[in-house]
Amino acid sequence: MIRGLKALALIGLILGLLSCKTTKKVSPETLIIKNLYTLPCYVFRMDTLKAIESIGRFSDSICYANKEIEDIFVGFIYNLEYRSFIPAKDTSFNCTIPCGIGNPGHGKVTYWRGVNIYSITADSLTVQNMGKIYSPTRLSINDFKSNYSSYLNIILQKNIGYDVDPIRINMDISNNPPKEAFCEIFNFAFWTYFNKCFQNISLDKNLNLEEVLNKSQSNPSLLIATVDRIYIYFSRESFGREYGIPVLTPKQNN
Repeated sequence: MIRGLKALALIGLILGLLSCKTTKKVSPETLIIKNLYTLPCYVFRMDTLKAIESIGRFSDSICYANKEIEDIFVGFIYNLEYRSFIPAKDTSFNCTIPCGIGNPGHGKVTYWRGVNIYSITADSLTVQNMGKIYSPTRLSINDFKSNYSSYLNIILQKNIGYDVDPIRINMDISNNPPKEAFCEIFNFAFWTYFNKCFQNISLDKNLNLEEVLNKSQSNPSLLIATVDRIYIYFSRESFGREYGIPVLTPKQNN
């Protein structure tokens, strides 16, 4: 009888442990970034793509089917908590990041003031308009990372307390760059920026993450001098030159 009761108790304990689910808390940093990226997009998954050039074809299919609509954005699901292109099962960790524009509206475009990255290969790229790098310059990916970090240090130091132009990056996909290298560059550019922003917040005695989070929930534009979104848009070079901004799919004639 006693043995039977002990066995039942043990079974109950095991079932109880199995039924307990530990839910990881979403960090304030993740919530702030999610609140910055709320632009409606046609969504795709980066992790399921066989080739980066597929992003252009996806944009084309949407724009060709909606010729009457201007400024169509596409974006991908991104796992912020694990910094991964594989979406989390818990959607509270995921964010849709706008990454490209099609059917750009005439008369709405301005000159693109941002970093241009193109001709990406497995170990190098060409970069232009990044800090002191004004003309097209070929760099290894490691050298790009070093130069980009220095560029951000200068830009973010100037930005503190002021309303300034956000960080803009154009990643050209015309040469169908290797997916692994392309994603590595995106991740580095994205997280180096936000890590530096959050580091600046932690060093500012007049700011705290909870205050920044509350502002991001009520009105993200209030954060422009603290932690603004970074714009990393994909383009196909032949289209972008016509409009002066990164473009995935050119304007469709009705």
